[in-house]
Amino acid sequence: MTTIITFNFNSNTLSYIDWILFGAAQSKCRHLSSVALDPKSHSKLLKIYMTKGIQGTAAIEGNTLSVDEIEK
Repeated sequence: MTTIITFNFNSNTLSYIDWILFGAAQSKCRHLSSVALDPKSHSKLLKIYMTKGIQGTAAIEGNTLSVDEIEK
């Protein structure tokens, strides 16, 4: 059985405070996207992202590898 999740979003129902908060969040994202990571932090985050990506892909295929097993 396949379950489909759908979302209906009507931006007309947002208040001006919501739009201000969205703008603030966008500003923070832009600011953070221009900050350089030091090589050590970059390598650490890359390892985490790759490990979690592999684990997720394996799980879709029915594999139950743990993070430790993937890192080995």
